Parts: sequence; structure tokens; C-alpha cells
Amino acid sequence: MKISKAKEINDNLATIVTKRLPIKMSFAIQKNAKKIKEIVDFANERQNDIIERCAERDEEGKYVPSKDGQGIAIADGETFLKEMNELMETDMEIEFVKINMADIERCDEERFDSLSPTDLDAIEDMIEE
Repeated sequence: MKISKAKEINDNLATIVTKRLPIKMSFAIQKNAKKIKEIVDFANERQNDIIERCAERDEEGKYVPSKDGQGIAIADGETFLKEMNELMETDMEIEFVKINMADIERCDEERFDSLSPTDLDAIEDMIEE
């Protein structure tokens, strides 16, 4: 799984973990969310390293704001984009706790919360075939 996909899944799992789900499924998602969060945290540290190296600074060594005021200016845009793309395209091996289809189908029962297409996309790699 690419880091960019792990970040996307991490964002989507934040809403899934709050849903009422079958216990086995809930447990698997919680365990998998922790694994993905570790990867995302590591990637965020690497992103910060890249920003630190490529950011434009003033005479005092402080970051220069970007022209749109939404972030910081990048002094070496070519290196920044190359390294950020390389980071986001890095493949990571994740051994997921698998979720079976029977538990997913149980989410249609009244006592559980249903899963949206976005939710299903987020757990796609966790589903036991």
C-alpha cells in the first residue's frame, strides 16, 4: 500500500471507528487503524523533514509565508515536489487483521450502523476474500 493511500484510509477510518459495528469487525478495524496511524505518523515526520530542508527562510531564519498566505514558501520547489512524491508513492507492507463479509453484511441490521461506500473503500484491503 502506498503512503498516500494509507493517509486517505486513515482519514476515513476516523469516522468508521465511531460507528456501532459487530464486535469482531470493530476490533479488527481498531487494530488496523493503529497500524495505519503508525505509518501516517512516520510519513508526517518525513514530510516535516522535507519541509524543513526546502522551506524559504528570512534573514532571522524564520519561515517565509507563501504568497497566498496559506502556508510557507518553498525555496527549492523541484526538490520539494520530487521528495514529497517519492514519499507518497512509497509502498508499505501492512498485515491487516481481516474482516469477513458476514460481519460486513451484519452492518445492515438495525442495531448496527450501516457502512457508506467511502467506508467500504477504506476497509477494502482489510476484507477477507
